[in-house]
Amino acid sequence: MACPPAAACHLLEECLVHGHDIATATGRPWPIGRDHALLAVEAFLVPLIAALPPTAFVNQEKAGTFRARIELRLRGGGRTLMILDGGSLTLDTGGR
Repeated sequence: MACPPAAACHLLEECLVHGHDIATATGRPWPIGRDHALLAVEAFLVPLIAALPPTAFVNQEKAGTFRARIELRLRGGGRTLMILDGGSLTLDTGGR
């Protein structure tokens, strides 16, 4: 995951998130373009979640035996299936 494209997409994601925070605080619009959203999610967030241990984003005590499958599709992007099973979060990106 330590590659220049992922690092660049991480910086983009940080700018989008914190730019939105500043815009909200100042009452200004902060439109996020589709291409930027796709890069932030598909080239940074999804690989980050996939690279970390399956328990990294899940509170083990609260998750218990809870199970869920969520399909994430962003317009113009691919498909990511998020699988939460017994305190473990795994991703299936459909081979992209």
